[in-house]
Amino acid sequence: MPEQMHARFFHRLVALFFILLLGAHPASAQNRPAPTPLFDTPGLAAEALKAIAERIGREPRVALVDIRGSEMTVHVQGARPHHLDKWTWIRGRGLIMGMTTQIRGPEIAQPLVATLDPTTVLFPLEGLPLDDLPALIDRISPRAMLEEPALPQSIRIERQLLLVGGTRVGEARIMVHWNTGRESSYVYLKMDGSIHTADVSGTFRARGLDMARDDWHLPMAAQDLAFFGTHRSILRVEIEPRDIDVSYMDPQSRSQTTGMRWTLNGLSVNAPVMEMPATMRPPTEDVFAFTDIDFAMLPALKAAALEKVNEPGMRVLKIVANRPITSIGTPQLV
Repeated sequence: MPEQMHARFFHRLVALFFILLLGAHPASAQNRPAPTPLFDTPGLAAEALKAIAERIGREPRVALVDIRGSEMTVHVQGARPHHLDKWTWIRGRGLIMGMTTQIRGPEIAQPLVATLDPTTVLFPLEGLPLDDLPALIDRISPRAMLEEPALPQSIRIERQLLLVGGTRVGEARIMVHWNTGRESSYVYLKMDGSIHTADVSGTFRARGLDMARDDWHLPMAAQDLAFFGTHRSILRVEIEPRDIDVSYMDPQSRSQTTGMRWTLNGLSVNAPVMEMPATMRPPTEDVFAFTDIDFAMLPALKAAALEKVNEPGMRVLKIVANRPITSIGTPQLV
């Protein structure tokens, strides 16, 4: 009898082992999404960074913070000022013990650029917007312009590498990267978490956008360009298939003109500052405020123009807002 009980116990133990083994087998998990606790759990990213600092034994100066769904990698200044150490925080699921957390390091980390002094890429940890990463992701995700909602693939914090005028580093910034397999997008943040710019060229919406034809981007453009405000400095606004160009007079010196360009990626300087001779400067009545343009009326304006032309296959290629030099009046759209 005891032998039969031992045999049954042994068989149950073997069965349990195979159940656990099957659950851990890659074939049973191939369709299971990768865990993303750092992107899902408020405060966990800040907690991971704090745990790494505690393991190091001091508040480190860092060269890189790289956050993936369940892993955070940090490059910190090592025992010698020009050394970089790599530390990794990992949250995983154990076979028997459930969720586990590991901290690995230090390992040797390579500098951003071998020819740069490693101390120039360091920045402090204070002020990083990691206390509520899920809320940050929710706030900036619309700027990624993905067809379907998705969590980022990675969040990377480091100083920007500048190549103009020699290799050097700029301000630290946060790069949030999405890659769904069908689309990719980047949103760049300042260290306070505010959006600086983006690169959405890898999205379906950006590939198919025609600004002179479509309308869904207009509220975003109006919001980004609203900093011009009510100041009467605008000379010309051109809406073309891929961008919106604004020519304006420098508010600090009305003898100078320059330009800004808006795309789905954000704002950039479009034209150098040019000195205008007094004989070429437009009179005050030829400039207008950006708020004089009602972006909400553009869809109806395009429809009216096409209806008036009334030719099959016709499309709007450009919309221009300016005050004609030969007359005085409100900005005209032509």
